[in-house]
Amino acid sequence: MANVQVQVSSDKLNAFVILKDDGRPLEKGLILSAVKSHGIKFGIKEERIQELEAHPVYNQAILIASGIPPEHGEDARIRILIDEYARRDAQQRVRKGGTPLPIVKAGEIVAIRVPPTEGKEGTDVYGNPIPPRPGKDQSLRCGKNVRVSEDGTKAIAECDGILKVEDEKIIVDELLMIDGDVDYSTGDIDFPGAVLIKGMVKPGFTVKAKKDIEIGSVVEAATVMSYKGEVRIGGVKGRGKGLITGKTIRARFVENANLEADEDVIVEASIINSNVKAGRDVLCVGKECAIVGGNIVAGRRVSCCELGSEVAVHTRVDVGVDPKISEKIRLLKAQLKLDQENLQKLVKVVSLFKSRIERDEDLPQDKKEAYQKALESIVNLRASIEATNQQLKELQEDIEKAAKEAEIIVRNRVFPGVEVTMFSERYVFNQVASKIVLQYRDGQIVFRGYQEEEV
Repeated sequence: MANVQVQVSSDKLNAFVILKDDGRPLEKGLILSAVKSHGIKFGIKEERIQELEAHPVYNQAILIASGIPPEHGEDARIRILIDEYARRDAQQRVRKGGTPLPIVKAGEIVAIRVPPTEGKEGTDVYGNPIPPRPGKDQSLRCGKNVRVSEDGTKAIAECDGILKVEDEKIIVDELLMIDGDVDYSTGDIDFPGAVLIKGMVKPGFTVKAKKDIEIGSVVEAATVMSYKGEVRIGGVKGRGKGLITGKTIRARFVENANLEADEDVIVEASIINSNVKAGRDVLCVGKECAIVGGNIVAGRRVSCCELGSEVAVHTRVDVGVDPKISEKIRLLKAQLKLDQENLQKLVKVVSLFKSRIERDEDLPQDKKEAYQKALESIVNLRASIEATNQQLKELQEDIEKAAKEAEIIVRNRVFPGVEVTMFSERYVFNQVASKIVLQYRDGQIVFRGYQEEEV
């Protein structure tokens, strides 16, 4: 009878037999008996034993039984959704190009914690269970403007901004910083927080932000818009194109540009051939600043060293009414005119219906419905006209209050060619005047001397 030796691997997952030829025939039962005598009872390869009985292989370790290794648990994973939000930004961009930004909104999920798994139990060749190694856990590490959900599986943005990882923590930064210029390498910028640009904004590009925008260099024939914040710019060379808007706009100089501020426009040097609108003040604050050419509109005050130029460049300054209030009045008056015209038409229609009713005519059902609808429309239009008149009255009262503060301050000289409008009054300078303040009193423009302590 052949000699059968049994060996088991150190991890108990594999069993082998080594057959020794002693001249006697090999039987299947002999191999099984030897295997089971070693306590092996799981994963026995019956087909292999049959093969060995038919075709013995001697002096070589033959795999005769295999266990099932455990499936170890997977460690917890943190999936930060930077790529997903960057793809969304790329899809939403009007102008393609530049590097997409992982911009998120408050309340959006910015990272997901995938919990560790326990794994699956294995079995050795002796039939004993082999416990799996459970996966290691890790928690979401959240920093600025990010919170963890109650179940610990999600990181959630607490504000709008750009998704980042800093110091191994997930954050949402409300400031977008551009180290260089805004050009084809960045594409247009549309950011829900604040923006800091260390370089310039190249011609034709657009920068939009919900909060403050600061630009270290020049904005050249480009558009910069802050919806709720301040705009600070090294300088503006508009070439008659583009637009700068914000709550307040500050610049070192402005040339051939279009600016609109809800409150103030403050310029260190000069404003040249530009269209500037401010709800409150337009202030040139440098020692040798000037406003030359263009159109300046301010709700309260315009102040500069020189207004116009020695070559009599036409320069228009309109002070006293917030441009937005002026636009609102214009729209209200247009609506009032339309409502009054429609009211007159409806009154005629109702009058015709009444005449037919008084003659005891039997009106068809559709005519009765039209008559009733016309009566209802008259009531609504009269209410609308009354409300519009009330709004116009209130705006007019605001204008009258503003008249007391309206002024144009010229700290040095004002030149011929300057046209000034304060409310409905207009004045054109035909000669040089020095150090004057223009105000609106009793329905007319009045002049007084400038005092050094004034703006």
